[in-house]
Formats: sequence, C-alpha cells, structure tokens
Amino acid sequence: MKKRIIISIMSILAVIGAGMLFYFGLELLGSSSILAMSVGVVEKDTLTVQKVKADSTIDEDYVSQQITKMKPASTPLDTIMRSAGKKVKIDSFKTEFYAVDTRALTDTVASAYTNNGNDKSAAITVDNDSIWSVDDTVLAKGVAGTSGTGDCEFIVLDINASTHTLTLQPFNGVGGGDDELPNLPEDTVLIRGGQSKFETDATTTPFAILPAKDYNYTQLFMAQVEQSIYQRMHGKEVQWNFSDMEALNIYDMRATMEISFLWGVRKKITEIGTLEDKYSTGGVSRSIVKGLEYGTGGSDRTVTKGQLIDWTKEIFSGNSGSDMRLLFVGNTLGASLMKIDDVTRQLNAGTTEVKWGIRFRKIESNFGTLYVKHHPLFDLVGENDNGLVLDLNNVEKHIFLPTQIETLNLRKPGLKKADATVISETSCLVLRYPATHAKITPKA
Repeated sequence: MKKRIIISIMSILAVIGAGMLFYFGLELLGSSSILAMSVGVVEKDTLTVQKVKADSTIDEDYVSQQITKMKPASTPLDTIMRSAGKKVKIDSFKTEFYAVDTRALTDTVASAYTNNGNDKSAAITVDNDSIWSVDDTVLAKGVAGTSGTGDCEFIVLDINASTHTLTLQPFNGVGGGDDELPNLPEDTVLIRGGQSKFETDATTTPFAILPAKDYNYTQLFMAQVEQSIYQRMHGKEVQWNFSDMEALNIYDMRATMEISFLWGVRKKITEIGTLEDKYSTGGVSRSIVKGLEYGTGGSDRTVTKGQLIDWTKEIFSGNSGSDMRLLFVGNTLGASLMKIDDVTRQLNAGTTEVKWGIRFRKIESNFGTLYVKHHPLFDLVGENDNGLVLDLNNVEKHIFLPTQIETLNLRKPGLKKADATVISETSCLVLRYPATHAKITPKA
C-alpha cells in the first residue's frame, strides 16, 4: 500500500514538474516566439475584418525601424511618422477623432461702409460674424480715428447673423464730436480686442468652441516577393538575391504609401463582383484649408522676399502651434525659394540640419523656423509648383495593423516551389488643429 502511495505521489510530482517545465520553457522562448506561434497565414474563405473585428498584437518597433532606414529622403513623411511622429493604436478600418481650432482674432470688412451723414453707429458687413460677441472692442487696422489717436477703435453694440453685420460705435471717432464713424473700406482688417462692460454687468455672452468630429480610413498596404527554388539556385552573373528583391518591394510599398498619405481620396467602396469592402485613406493635403500663394498669376513662379515673410507670418501667427514647421516643396517652388537673397545667405551660412535621417534646409524668421525639404514625389505626381506646411505636433499616425513581414510556406501545401514574403501595414494619417498646416500654390 505504501509503495502504491509513493508511486502516486511521484506521478503527481511528475505531472507538476512537466507543467512547470512547459511554463518556464515558454518563458525562455520569449514573447516573440509565443507571438509567432499565434500568427497564421490568412487563406481564402477564412474570417475577414468585414465579418469579425480583429486586432493584432504583432510587435511594431523592430520591423518599423528597419523599414525607416530604407531611402528615408525619398519618403520623408513616412520616415518621420515611423521614427518620431505620434502613433495611435486603433481597432478598426475607420478612425474617428475630434479636431478644434481657436477662436479667430481677426475679421475683415466684406462691403465698404461710407458715412454720408453724421452716423454715430452703423451696421458693418463682415466676413465672419460668428467670432464676435456684444461688447467686444474692435480695432480697424489702418483706419484713422481722432487726430493723434492712431487706429480707430469701436465697441460691438449688436450682431445680426442673418445679414452678417456688426453694429459698431466708435470710441475715438471722427467729426466735430469725435463720435462719428470713419469710412471703412472693403477688406479692412478688424482686430478683436477685450470686452468693455458696464460697472453693474455680472454676465457676458457665453462663447464656447466645440471640437468638430472628423474621420479617416486606414488603408491596407501590401507587397509580396516570390522567388522560385530553381531561380534561387541558378547561377547569376551578378549577386542578386531574395533580400535585394525584398528591399526593392519595401521601398516601392513605402513610396506608394507616401502618395496615399499625401494625396489619397478618403473613401470606402464595395468592390464590384467580389463584394469586398476596400478602403482608401484620405491624404493630408485634402484636409488642409489654409492656402498661401506666390507669383503674380499666369506662368509666373517667382517668390519674393515679401511673400516669404507673409508666409511665415500666416503660418506661425494666430495659432498656438509649434514654432518649427516642416515645408515639403516640389522642384519648381524649391528653386524659386533658392533665388531669394535672404534664403541664399542663410543656406550659404550652413543652415542645414539632419533630423530623422533626413537633411533639411532651415529658413529662420521672426515668427518661426521652416524646415524645408525637396520632396521627390511632388515632382513625380505633378506637384512641382506646390508646397505643404505641416506642424508635426499636430499630425498623428493611426495604426490598425502595424508593419509586419510574414514568410509564406507555399511548398508545404503544394502551391508553388517558391520562397515568398508578404509585407503589410494598415494605417492612415490624421491632422489635428487645422490652422497649423497650410498648402502653398502659385497664384492663378
């Protein structure tokens, strides 16, 4: 009886020991091995994202960093977003986010106002009545008030949203009593100042800015390399192997991703015949509303020193973005910038900097610094004349499935006598704070 008990106890200990060995064996293998065990090759007729929302636990960093090192200057936006950009993990093809802009500080007169009598107040038509509140003060830039007082200042008495008008009364007006409105030409810049309230006022008009909901689609990017067993074994005049082909495919995939990230059309379609959902990501250039121009129109592509200064003012002023922005340019715009004396002097002084493995030219101004990079894809897609300003702090990469490289076993199931590798990523870019980005185009 004692012998049987001892044998039973030994059996139990053996089972426990085997379990512990299995557990610690897995620990020794490491998490990457466990991950590799859980990943399979997706075959036809298996479950898809259309049927089941699936997530991935594949490690992004190692593969992503290897890819970042491949021709970084040719795909600068993708390179930056892989190495330094903000990354957000998501769990669906559609990503929704909120973007908010600040309340504007300036407006313009939409229709010229002429005081033909002794108007002490009048309704002035403006371009953006929504930024104003009753009792706001208004500075009319370049419009003289009472002699020696500089620009004329007003107070907002009333706002009519249906007619887009502000009823204004001057503080330092014109006329015999210094209380009449001066003439306000069309396009006069109106600057919103602090409110002026009565001594017993305890409240003011509430004003709130709600973020606007926006969205983008992630796009499933993919490239595949195959080489037959006999091709791999065959003698060659020059050294050219599977790794070389793999590198070329990765570069090609990155270049096409860059094009989608910049100029893609945001759309979901159901493919005719297969009835499969396909997603196209929206390029960042299609989300930017601020436009800057250069030249005098027609075929003129000259950038003047004054235009460059105005660009930097428009880019950096009136928003709380970074004092460093990226500027990608096509070859025509880049050449025009190089012809500006101040830019040439800065470049001759060695104002270049290598960031994220990419060499940028620096243009410094009183408003902020532009890191300028000639983007080769701008030339390939006909954007030679154009430029794109991005505030990197307000660009995010949303990742459904991070970059992964999978080796397919085509021989075991009898499909092909070939080696095969699939590179894939499902992602998109989104812009926050629209006022911090801009597009540059020649004047029509």
